[in-house]
Amino acid sequence: MCWKYFGDLYFKKRHILQKYKFCKLCLDEKTNLKSFGKSTSTTNYMNHLRAVHNLDVKSLNNLKSSTMTQNALKSSTSCNNKQQNARRVAEMCCWDLQPFKIVERPGFKKLVSFLNPKAIFPTDRTIATTALNDVYNIYLDHVKTSLKESPKNVTLVLDMWSDKHKHLSYINIKVHFCQNFQMQIVTLKTEIFPRPHTGLAVVEKIEEALCEFNLLEKNICAVTDGGSNIVSALKIKNIPRYGS
Repeated sequence: MCWKYFGDLYFKKRHILQKYKFCKLCLDEKTNLKSFGKSTSTTNYMNHLRAVHNLDVKSLNNLKSSTMTQNALKSSTSCNNKQQNARRVAEMCCWDLQPFKIVERPGFKKLVSFLNPKAIFPTDRTIATTALNDVYNIYLDHVKTSLKESPKNVTLVLDMWSDKHKHLSYINIKVHFCQNFQMQIVTLKTEIFPRPHTGLAVVEKIEEALCEFNLLEKNICAVTDGGSNIVSALKIKNIPRYGS
């Protein structure tokens, strides 16, 4: 999503400063033109958009991702009201990064009582041990069905980052495609990525995602930053790559 805000610089139809990418918003707003090396990570691109242009690309991505899954829980009707409420709360906590303990808080209980005095909610423990798994499985089935009906041509978007506090690294794999003239964005994986972070290790993660979501027969290209391990992995897989 952030790539559309950055690009090459041309002067009188001549490509100049080819080693860099430039922020289109800085150019449009006639502010100090910010340049980025071609190996710059997507995280740094997004940080620039957020800090300088007050544009949260991550939130826009989440909003687009919800297009495919917003009706997932509606399709599951074989449960009572208490189970349905538990699933809804689990979903809300996932979206808003809230603790399941919220169902025990006086303010939440007061609000629910006002909206529906007869509503029954399970404990936070039940939500964590039962409802969360239900929500995950419902969304997973919905996503697999949507991907099965997706066009032949899809795009992978890969990113990696590190949590310096916990000393953990993560990998994220998304797939983008256009369906009924609407851009669809689906997260296939976001998980801990242990060392070594080699190209072959990235290949393994790509293959796991493509296999799990039945994408092996699709025509795939990829959009990534210039991370050497990701570039190497895509070369090994013979997947066309676009990006810095």
